[in-house]
Amino acid sequence: MTVDPPRSSLPGTPGHGRLDRRLRLTDAVVIGVGSMLGAGVFAVLAPAAGAAGPALLVGLLIAAVVAYANATSTAQLAAVLPAAGGAYHYGRERLGPWWGYAAGWCYVIGKTASCAAMAMTLAAYVAPDAGPGWGRGTAVAAVVAIVGVNARGITRTARVARVLVVATLAVLALVVVVGATSAPCCGGVVDGSTAADLMAGPRAAPTPYGVLQSAGLLFFALAGYARIATLGEEVRDPRVVIPRAIQLALAVVVVVYLAVALVTLGVLGPTELAASARPLADVVTAAGQPGLTGVVRVGAVLASAGALLGLVAGVGRTTFAMARAGDLPRQLAAVHPRFGVPHRAEYAVGIVVVVLVLVADLRGVIAFSSFGVLLYYAVANAAALRQPAVERRWPRALQLVGLGGCVLLAATLPWQAVSTGVTVLAVGLLTRLVVRALAGGRSHTGPVPVQPGVRRARATSRSDGDPVPPSVRPMTPADAGAVLAIYADGVATGIATLETEVPTWSAWDAGHLPDHRLVAVDDDGAASPDGPLLGWVAVSATSARAVYAGVVEVSVYVAASARGRGVGGALLDAVVESSERAGIWTLQSGVLAENSASLALHARHGFRRVGVRERIGARHGVWRDVVLLERRSARV
Repeated sequence: MTVDPPRSSLPGTPGHGRLDRRLRLTDAVVIGVGSMLGAGVFAVLAPAAGAAGPALLVGLLIAAVVAYANATSTAQLAAVLPAAGGAYHYGRERLGPWWGYAAGWCYVIGKTASCAAMAMTLAAYVAPDAGPGWGRGTAVAAVVAIVGVNARGITRTARVARVLVVATLAVLALVVVVGATSAPCCGGVVDGSTAADLMAGPRAAPTPYGVLQSAGLLFFALAGYARIATLGEEVRDPRVVIPRAIQLALAVVVVVYLAVALVTLGVLGPTELAASARPLADVVTAAGQPGLTGVVRVGAVLASAGALLGLVAGVGRTTFAMARAGDLPRQLAAVHPRFGVPHRAEYAVGIVVVVLVLVADLRGVIAFSSFGVLLYYAVANAAALRQPAVERRWPRALQLVGLGGCVLLAATLPWQAVSTGVTVLAVGLLTRLVVRALAGGRSHTGPVPVQPGVRRARATSRSDGDPVPPSVRPMTPADAGAVLAIYADGVATGIATLETEVPTWSAWDAGHLPDHRLVAVDDDGAASPDGPLLGWVAVSATSARAVYAGVVEVSVYVAASARGRGVGGALLDAVVESSERAGIWTLQSGVLAENSASLALHARHGFRRVGVRERIGARHGVWRDVVLLERRSARV
C-alpha cells in the first residue's frame, strides 16, 4: 500500500517547486467566474459599443463562439497536461519550447495589462470624482492589497473569490431588473423614447471591421477561464475538474453578459453607452433609480477586486512555470514554504502592474491585453490540433475555429494595440534568443567537463536553439526527494501510472532494483539548485526465477518542467547501455494506452508492442488498458 509522503521529504512540496492540490470544482469555477465578471461588465462594454454601435450584441456572440472553441481546446489539453502554466506548458509539450515560450510571454504581458485595467476600473468606481492622482493612488493601493491576499495562500484566494462573485452577481441582477423595467427593448419606457430612438446613433450602421473589433475587445472579458487552466497543479483530480470548471464558468458569464449588455443598450443606447465611464451606474440613474448608484458602485468595486484577485494569481503561476523551466530568472520559481504559493513571481507581477497603473490609459491597456491573450489562445488551439485521437474530447473543427478566430480578432483590434503588441512580442522572443545563445556559447566553446559516473547524452545540439539534452548519472540517496517529486508529476497527469498517491521513499526503494537507477541532470552534471532533477529511470524484477534474471521492467519519468528537452530519450539510452553491460537481455515496460507520448518514446528507442492487457486496473473508478512493450538486446 502507498501513502502520502511527508511534506518535508519532497522538493516538490511548498518551498521546492511544486504547488498544493487544494481546490475543488466549485473553487475553480468561482475563480474563473470572478476573473471574467469584473473585466466584462464594468470595463469593456463602453469601448466595445464605440466600435460596433448597436451591433454590440453581435460582437459579444462572436467573442463567445471563439471563447467556447478556445475553452474546449484548453480543457482538452488540461485533462492530459495538468501543470501550472496553461498554454505555456501545452505549447512546450505539443509544439516545442519556442511556441510554449511565445504563449507564456503573451499571457504574462496580456494579463498583466488586464490587472492594470481592473485596478483602474476599481479606482474609477471608488472615487468617481477624484482627480487623476487620487485615482491612480487608489488603484496602486488595490494592487498591493490583492497581492497580499494571494500571498497568504490559494485556499484563501478561493474563499475570497467566492464571496466577491456572489456579491457581484447580486448587484448585476439588480441592474438587470431595474433596467429591464425601463428599457424599450425589454418592454419598459425611458423618458418616452422608443427602442428605435435609443438604438440609433452615429454608429447605427456598423462595419464588419467594427463588429470584429468589438468582439476582440469583448474577448478580453471572456478570457478569465485561462485562469482555471493555470491551476493545473492546485486542483484535485485535474483531468475531470478543469474541463468541467472551464465550461461551467464560461457558460455562466456569457449568460450574464448577454443580459447586462441587452439592458444597457436598451436603456442608454449605443452612443451614450460608448461615452460612459461608468455605464451600469448610468443605467440605474437613467431608469429613475439614482439612489441605487451607490449599490452599483460597490458592486463594481467588488467585481474588479475579484477579477484582479484571480488575474494576479494566474499571471504569477505562469511566471512561476516559465521561471521553473529556465525561460525567466529561476529565482521566481520559489514556492512559499508555509502558504504553498509562488510568492516571488506574484510580487514581481504586482510591481509591474503598479508601474502600468501609474503610466497607462484604461482603454489602451484593454486593447493591448486582448491582443496578448488572443495570441496565447492561438497557441493553445494549435497545440490541441496536435493531440492524438485518444486524447481528443471535441472535434478538430472547434480547434480550427478557435485558431482562426483568435488570429482574426487580434488583427482587427485598434492599430495602436496591434503595433505595440507585435513589438513587445518581438522583444520577448529576441530576449529568449539572446539568453539561449549566450547559454549555448558558454556551454560549448570548449570541451564540457564531465564528472565521474556521468554519461553524456547522444545529441549535441538542437535545431530550435535550446541547450543540448541533459547528462545522465547514477542516482544517489540525496536524490530521493526529487525522484518522488518527479513521480508526483507523473501521477498528476493521470496517464503515467494507475497509482493515485506518491509512495514513501522506503516503499519506492523496495520496489526497484539497486542497480540501473539513473537520473537526468543539467549539462554541468548537477541538478539545478532551484529545482528538482529533470527525470529518472529505474528497473524492477519481473520474476524471482533464475531463468528470467535477465528480464527487467523499466520505469522512466520526466519532470513536468523538463518535458520536450530529450530527457526521456537520454534516460532510455542510458538504461539500455547500463543493463546490457550487466548482461540483461530484455527490457519490458507497461504503458497506459492513453499515454501516446510515452508509447512513441519507447518505439523510437527500440521497444516493440507485444500486446494489450485490457481493463487491467482502475484509476478513480475507470478501468484502463495497458500496452505491453519490450526491447530484446542484440548484444546479449
